Amino acid sequence: MGDAVFVSYARLDVTFVRHLCETLARRGHEVWLDTERIAGADWLSELERGIETSAVLVFVISPQSLDSEICRHELEHALRLGKRVVPLLRREVDVRAVPVDLKQRPWIEMRETDDAAIALEDILGAIDEAARPRAVGERGFEPLKAEPTGLQPVPFGHSGTPPDRRAL
Repeated sequence: MGDAVFVSYARLDVTFVRHLCETLARRGHEVWLDTERIAGADWLSELERGIETSAVLVFVISPQSLDSEICRHELEHALRLGKRVVPLLRREVDVRAVPVDLKQRPWIEMRETDDAAIALEDILGAIDEAARPRAVGERGFEPLKAEPTGLQPVPFGHSGTPPDRRAL
């Protein structure tokens, strides 16, 4: 199951994501989709296991996925494990809301106005490249390091203003 693809997305995009997953499966990829694999009360552990057993996390970028605590958790878990992340732009977003780890990777654009056939080939190529075994220390396959002592990590999507001073 090491070549499985985990898809992280906001619920608003479920119809698009199901179609994407069906297409990926027809092309020979095992796809981990939360609507099909989670059972029971321990759903967060199930999500984490899905990421742990996948080689690649496809992060479907939309305003809602950037606002989602679950999507943030899935991305951070994948990065901690050194998983490859393939950003897939579904809907326009404010680039300031995009986590640095997604900004630094090449995005595949699959908005409604983009050529779906070209985008699909780009996705397949990116997944194949991302699933390729990496040499030790090769860029993009190292787990995140712990934060240096004394520094507070900035939460995903946080503007940099201390939490107690943000406007409500």
